[in-house]
Amino acid sequence: VEQADLALFKSFPLGGVRRFDFRAEFFNAFNHPSFANPSGDITAPGAFGKSTATTTDPREIQVAGKIYF
Repeated sequence: VEQADLALFKSFPLGGVRRFDFRAEFFNAFNHPSFANPSGDITAPGAFGKSTATTTDPREIQVAGKIYF
């Protein structure tokens, strides 16, 4: 299972010793699905060979800000 995570970080000076830090994190950044193995149930002809689930989580984004003073 390949999943691309990405993080961005930037610090902004506010004068003196004060600053603002910004952080954004993206989990499964490109939102690519990884499908589970197809069904091998031969008793349900409509479901045989279909993959109806994924093994990866959907994209998650976290954003945070912090002020140092």
